[in-house]
Amino acid sequence: MISAFTQGNIDYFIYITQPEGHINSKYPDYVLKLNKALYGLKQLARIWYDTLKEVLINKLKFESLLAEGSIFINRSTGIILCVYVDDIAIIGPNQEAINSFINSIKSYFKIKELGLIKDYLGVEIDYRPKDGYLKLY
Repeated sequence: MISAFTQGNIDYFIYITQPEGHINSKYPDYVLKLNKALYGLKQLARIWYDTLKEVLINKLKFESLLAEGSIFINRSTGIILCVYVDDIAIIGPNQEAINSFINSIKSYFKIKELGLIKDYLGVEIDYRPKDGYLKLY
């Protein structure tokens, strides 16, 4: 699982008032134009999703499912991504394919690897490497 959020690129103008405690005394009525997403924006989740989708589809050759836009598949590598807000669950045929994807996405985003998934959206995951199956609760 990896996590990222405020790395979204803004392709339209968003202005904010100067933050309290950081108001320019010479220009107190000026506003700030954002170049990157900022926590607290109503648009933050959409900006991040649009930025991530652009990279996944146009750079890393993933497809988005028509029935569920938060699931992406790369048929040539066998990698499936489940995106939920700022988390990405990675499902792959083997650890090598997953590591390759992680290295690829690192060239576009700063990420934090959170290790194996223990639960995802309320589903507990139990790994059974001996028989090759996952047990979901």
